[in-house]
Amino acid sequence: MVSVSSFQNHFDTHLSQGLEILEIKRKSIIRFVILAKILNALTLTVFFSLFLGFLNAFPFDDFEMGFAFEGFFYLILSFVAFGVFRKDLLYILEIMDRKALTNNKLIINILTAIISVICLSGAWYTGTKYLGGATFALSFVIKYIIGFFILLLLGLLSFVFQQYENKFNQSFKTECLPKILRFLNSTANYNPAASTEQELFEKSGLFRYTEIYRYKGSDHISGSYGSGNFEFSQLDITQRTTTTSVGKTEVRIENLFKGLFFSADFNKPFNCLVVISPDYTRKALDTQLGEMLNKAMEYNQYQLVKLEDVEFEEEFTVYATEQVEARHILSPALIERIKKLRIYFGKEIRLSFANNKVFLALASDNDLLSPIVFHKVTDFHTIEPVYQIMEAFCSIPDRLDLNTRIWGK
Repeated sequence: MVSVSSFQNHFDTHLSQGLEILEIKRKSIIRFVILAKILNALTLTVFFSLFLGFLNAFPFDDFEMGFAFEGFFYLILSFVAFGVFRKDLLYILEIMDRKALTNNKLIINILTAIISVICLSGAWYTGTKYLGGATFALSFVIKYIIGFFILLLLGLLSFVFQQYENKFNQSFKTECLPKILRFLNSTANYNPAASTEQELFEKSGLFRYTEIYRYKGSDHISGSYGSGNFEFSQLDITQRTTTTSVGKTEVRIENLFKGLFFSADFNKPFNCLVVISPDYTRKALDTQLGEMLNKAMEYNQYQLVKLEDVEFEEEFTVYATEQVEARHILSPALIERIKKLRIYFGKEIRLSFANNKVFLALASDNDLLSPIVFHKVTDFHTIEPVYQIMEAFCSIPDRLDLNTRIWGK
């Protein structure tokens, strides 16, 4: 594994001079990036205000079960707001380099809840004052249409100014990622426009979904280790979910996965499929009840696999199409390596074993292969996270000991 001092030495000798031009470019666009963030915040404010103002004015009392429907909409909006504010809070803390606080999920959730309550209360007050209470009055309709076009305009401007950051990130990748790759793995290749094939993602079995609606990816990196090959790239995937109730069909477009997706040849031939996911139920509930729910969540041909490692069981839940072979794949040595890999990443990971390959997914809303645009790129500490994440993925075959061939074909 590569030390931080080695990263520093490589940065000083191979990257620092070329980054001076990028730093000039970064300074020239930073005001546009800040404007994009402000416009994005205003877009969210207008959206929440219009939505809450409409809910406040809508005559739910005129309908049977109107109170339940109203509560349902408020609940959904609360979940949406919580997710949005949590993402923004983590981004701000990342800019401030508050890693200890970022990794404290309890504090993050409490802070996000407080921010959500304050912001939604302000949006409710603004929306109700602006729209008024007469839902179908002409003034209400006019104000709503005006607000809607303001929302579209703010969203469009935010998108336009966001392109400055996107183009800067692409310039950084083109300049730096090939150099970092040559340092980490001489066999690795970088293709900014390519990504992991959708067929390979689907074969991994890592995510349950009904239909992939949009499959986007970039920054494809491929290489070899010993007698095997590996690849990873950034993916942004949405799914289409169709539900039918009381004669009505509802179609929803939802995020399925966004982050880095890795695959490599495994060192054991096998026939079953094994999926390892974070065990949310056992973390939220006690061990026994969580285990019962995990058992109840068996799907298709996948069965819950019970392992002997208590620490591993507390962190992950394992489903497989064949119990005995799954336990052969997940040897005690491999389980220990997966636990260490989870600690090394410092984030929740998903793994699967399928088609004689191992797959790993690391979810992230941010571009993990680019530095934070608010920090000087000529400073090593700004680029160090990119070194770390690249080294982490390039070293997965070594960390999982995939080059040790057993169970000979």
